[in-house]
Amino acid sequence: MINLEQRDIALVNFPFSNQIQVKFRPVVIISNNSYNKSSDDLLCIAVSSVGNENNYNLSLKNNDLVSGNLKEESKIKCDTITLIEKELFKKKIGTVTPAIFEKVKERINKLIS
Repeated sequence: MINLEQRDIALVNFPFSNQIQVKFRPVVIISNNSYNKSSDDLLCIAVSSVGNENNYNLSLKNNDLVSGNLKEESKIKCDTITLIEKELFKKKIGTVTPAIFEKVKERINKLIS
């Protein structure tokens, strides 16, 4: 099992909203490190290279990472959140900057406020 922390980008089979189909895609880990250490699951947000700009998508480029590289410019889909078992994660590919993560939290807050 790989060690993942808040702000990390990792690859996993992410479920579609119908909870039946999945797609292998990158995700950003949003659960805090205390939760991550004590739980068998991680709370994460989908990252996609396709999709339109909207109030809940956030642009993600390589200069938004403190480590790792994206194959192409992507979007963090802040309205696409799910809990996934740690064992299902395949590999870590990077970590987003604290500034980008603050924007992620702002977009999530828009969803629930």
